[in-house]
Amino acid sequence: MKNLFILLMLSISSMSANATTVNANATPQTGTPPAKHTGLLNYPKLVATLRAKDFCSCYFVVGQTKEFCKEQVKHGLPLFRMKIDEANKSVSFGLTPPVSAHVVSDRLGCAID
Repeated sequence: MKNLFILLMLSISSMSANATTVNANATPQTGTPPAKHTGLLNYPKLVATLRAKDFCSCYFVVGQTKEFCKEQVKHGLPLFRMKIDEANKSVSFGLTPPVSAHVVSDRLGCAID
């Protein structure tokens, strides 16, 4: 949960920095729409990415049960689509397109695809 909060705050702060830069360098024009903030639209992908990496590490590297790892990655939000590929030691989460993570090695853990 702490990692999710930190990533969300970084995303919001980078949106503010980008908006300030764009507005500071923009030439004032009549009828120009304000800059749009799209960072929150990336939230579902961010959550799916964190879930994929966390579940992969929990299940394949640490060796916990599927049920335990599912509860660990929920972070109070419902799980939508989840696919576990035992043969390739990978997992994918999300709607469309899904985000996946795979085991790099027992020492390095999982990486996001």
